[in-house]
Amino acid sequence: MGQLHEFHIEGDAVYTYVAFQSFLFLFSCAECGIPVSSSSDLLSTSFRGRTGSAWLFGKVYNVSEGTVEERMMTTGQHSITDIYCNGCGNNLGWKYYDAIHESQRYKCGKIILEKASYQFQYRHFPQKLLKGTDDIEDSLPL
Repeated sequence: MGQLHEFHIEGDAVYTYVAFQSFLFLFSCAECGIPVSSSSDLLSTSFRGRTGSAWLFGKVYNVSEGTVEERMMTTGQHSITDIYCNGCGNNLGWKYYDAIHESQRYKCGKIILEKASYQFQYRHFPQKLLKGTDDIEDSLPL
């Protein structure tokens, strides 16, 4: 994972966020740049969101959740909650809690991030940290 940090925004409000130190590729909020996930948490690039392409992640960080609600999606009825950036409040996507159809329950607990809501950050690491890593280029998202 990463290191926990705090920063102050809007007066006395304190937000805790995770700063990643060991991932090759980070996904950060497009509005404020705080990291929200990493390439190791990316599960699929084959989803659609409200604004176009969306990717499925196993874990996200530095986010807060809205209220769980029932929503009709392309693949049927799901219980979901919107996901917001802890740094700026930007709506990043949603988290699946339940699905009516058994075939869709694999999504439960996973998160959709809309491609329009995040940006990519590539991190350079010393060669010794990459030693023994096979096919680094193949592990990077498209």
